[in-house]
Amino acid sequence: EQNRIKREFQLARQMQKTLLPARRRDFPVTALNLPAREISGDFYDYFELADGRIAFCVGDVAGKGMDAALLMVRASSCLRWAGRDGTPPGQWLTKVNRELSETVTRGMFVCAVAGYYDPATSCIEMANAGFPPLLLRRADESVQELPADGPPLGILGDFQYREERVALAGGSLYAFSDGVTDVRGPERRPIGIEGVRDLISRVSGLSPRARVRAIVGQLRKMTLADDTTLMLIADDRAPARYLGGLAGSSDPENLRLVRRKVTEVLTQLGFGEKQRQTMVLAVDEAVANVIRHAYGGCCEGRVELSVWLDTDAVRFELRDYADPVDPNLIKPRDLSECRPGGLGINLIDSVMDHWVFRHPEEGGGNLLTMIKRLP
Repeated sequence: EQNRIKREFQLARQMQKTLLPARRRDFPVTALNLPAREISGDFYDYFELADGRIAFCVGDVAGKGMDAALLMVRASSCLRWAGRDGTPPGQWLTKVNRELSETVTRGMFVCAVAGYYDPATSCIEMANAGFPPLLLRRADESVQELPADGPPLGILGDFQYREERVALAGGSLYAFSDGVTDVRGPERRPIGIEGVRDLISRVSGLSPRARVRAIVGQLRKMTLADDTTLMLIADDRAPARYLGGLAGSSDPENLRLVRRKVTEVLTQLGFGEKQRQTMVLAVDEAVANVIRHAYGGCCEGRVELSVWLDTDAVRFELRDYADPVDPNLIKPRDLSECRPGGLGINLIDSVMDHWVFRHPEEGGGNLLTMIKRLP
């Protein structure tokens, strides 16, 4: 009987290994998995889509043994199946959650994060189902936690997951299972999220692949209490070049200066007249929204616009110092709604290749990033 169980576990482990993607040199996504036992409840996957984006997911199955291994295989397969056609991350996890909720054994569930990385814009769209907070290390070495805003898969079958957008802009995104934070250090206590931050800061000067290896190497020296998985998505392109910008009051009279500056930059970058016109209109509308809505028409607010050249895209950063706005409220409006106004984000969404609305790390206010690939 023991030999039979051992063979089944070996077979399950072999099956798990076949589900992991092949490692690729100089690829933006790299990951490693350390099983605490013969078979792991953790998994990860990444694959390229026809449009050039890279789909990725990391998951952690609650439970141990053969049941957890089988659920891991099912969850991993479902996530790959549901993400192959580029379905928005929120819908992606919603679809998988509905599927797993109908079949998962009571008391079992899957914590997972899934999304897409666009190497052309260095932007990520993702959704999080109960997975530990991801760490975004920006080019300026600041670190931001990105916590889950949805429950694990397999618990609430009708839950609708939402996606969020992140601009790497020379930074890196770290996703890791709770086995990483639960690793016990020299004092026999879990290292926690602060311990992970410390490990990341120590390896910041290495290549992405070397960073993952170095972090995992440090984890091996500690006591593993659970399966441990680490994924890194890195934007290692050339540093962005500052092309210029404007800073001033929220006076509508300054909009003409914005239009002039954006036209000047886009002409230098070789954008055609039609593209220039639509992009100038989009940036102008974004600044007008800040004046109109963030500052309520007050001319005393401060507005900052900076323009950056990434490797193959132009990036606009629009900063205000008004009261913070919930990023979840900034989204394109349903065009079937018959009411005036409110179409600024629709315009930006249709003109730009990617945009992200978030709160700056320091100083309060709001920050809108708009990215357009070079012609």
